[in-house]
Amino acid sequence: MKRFMVLTLVAGLFLLGCDKEKNALRDGNESFGKKEFSKAEDFYRQSLANDSLYSKAQFNLANASYKQNNQDKLQTALKYYEQYLTNTPAKDTLHYADALYNMGNTYFQIAHLDSNINTPNYTSNLKKALENYKQTLRLNPQDTNAKYNLSLTRKLLKENENQNQNQQNQQQNQQNQDRRNQNQERKNQNQERENQNKEREQDKNDTPQPQRQNKDEKEMKRMLEALKNNEKATLEKLKRKEDKQAQKKYIEKDW
Repeated sequence: MKRFMVLTLVAGLFLLGCDKEKNALRDGNESFGKKEFSKAEDFYRQSLANDSLYSKAQFNLANASYKQNNQDKLQTALKYYEQYLTNTPAKDTLHYADALYNMGNTYFQIAHLDSNINTPNYTSNLKKALENYKQTLRLNPQDTNAKYNLSLTRKLLKENENQNQNQQNQQQNQQNQDRRNQNQERKNQNQERENQNKEREQDKNDTPQPQRQNKDEKEMKRMLEALKNNEKATLEKLKRKEDKQAQKKYIEKDW
């Protein structure tokens, strides 16, 4: 992505080789140059153990941590870049811009170590990288590497935004389809219940009716039979009465 240079001792300071923090810094730089980044990190930590505010050791320790390229070391790199920026006056634009740029690279690398590019952390770290590249260019507008990385980060953020939007649209479409299916299923269930109710109602109207008719017919026959019997009894009674009266008349006439 860009240069990662270590800050070295100036010639005058080299004469003060007896200073432990400076000796450790020099040993760290030698290991860094051999790409022995873990060993370099140890030397830089020794340097800071002797002078916790030693900005050169902070910057170089951040670089050595970044080069080891894993999540823990990248977080360590961010920590020491921030410490370096705190101890470095903003008017020192060259070194300040380099630290900002390296922080941008660190956030960029953290984002791409994420196993899923659509996670919130991915987007968040890319946005932080973007902001660091912008700050770098405010201090050093001619930094072509920062311009390139800024453009690349914007492109990745836009692609991720489009992909997320497409996924959201697909999810929304699926949810809408699910709701339509559920509504249709409810309609089908309601229609089925309605049909069942109609069938039950039809059964109530149809099935008992012949029984009722049979019952009514039997009742009607019984009533007719009763009327016939009553009528027959009445006629017999009248006949007996008439016969008795006739007999009485005959008797009276004989007398």
